[in-house]
Amino acid sequence: MLKHDRSALPPVRTGTLDRTIGRFILVCWLAAASLGLLSWTEPVWFMAWVEPGRMTEARDYKRLGDQALRRQQWEVAAGIYQLALKLHPEQTDTRGNLGIALLKLGRLNEAETLLLQCLRDNPANQEITALHLGTLNEMRGRRSAAVDWFLRSAHDAAYPAAALRQAGRLLLKEGRPAEALPLLERSLALESSLDGLLAGMLKCRLPADSLGGDSPLVQLSRRPLTPADLAPFAAWVPEWLATQSRDAARSHLLLSQAHAGLGQLAPARAASQQALACWPGWGEAVTWQRRLEASSPAPSVRP
Repeated sequence: MLKHDRSALPPVRTGTLDRTIGRFILVCWLAAASLGLLSWTEPVWFMAWVEPGRMTEARDYKRLGDQALRRQQWEVAAGIYQLALKLHPEQTDTRGNLGIALLKLGRLNEAETLLLQCLRDNPANQEITALHLGTLNEMRGRRSAAVDWFLRSAHDAAYPAAALRQAGRLLLKEGRPAEALPLLERSLALESSLDGLLAGMLKCRLPADSLGGDSPLVQLSRRPLTPADLAPFAAWVPEWLATQSRDAARSHLLLSQAHAGLGQLAPARAASQQALACWPGWGEAVTWQRRLEASSPAPSVRP
């Protein structure tokens, strides 16, 4: 039997492999620790390197939150917006939309803080923020403050019909029909104008409660509209007509109640009929019309 000559084989260093693996693990650990330290101390150069990715991810989360907000999934929207803000706390649109979602969930203190921050940091969206602050104050029973916020929204908005209608409605509940009447008349005049028609079409496709600023539709809604703006929305005419008619019906009904509050029965009845013409069979308008027909003097407006 042949025997191998072990002296001819190269010497084996049994500790070399172990030391190599150990060094590799140490290098990986040091790299991870360095990244952790960098993310904690946040030096300028490191943040400049990671910031674009974080901003992109935050914007993606915001879009998902906007979709949930549009579907009225308030809890889902709030959770997604919170994730976006962890990535990019300075995103004022996201903060404002989170405030809206929390408002819908009845978390009024948190919502108010966020909406006021958005109002301070994002002047471009003041009309929408003020509108929701009006709703928040109404939910708290502060009608006078709510009216002030609605009027502020109307002052800042390119298309203030909704804010004027809300302010007029609350003034009626406060027993102030003389102050409500001009606001409601102006709201109706805007709804029947070209801007009103086009803004109604925009409303069908915009997230109604969103403060998002990067959408072309949002940008379009922030300036007075022209006939040339109509073409891209022609396919939405049926949906828009239904939305616009119901908004007009609400304004006509409130106008009727304002006239009634001033003892002006004839214009009150005419406006009530207009409300029913815009929204046939609307229960609230039908009930009001019956009260008008059966009342002399004019009925009072119930808060």
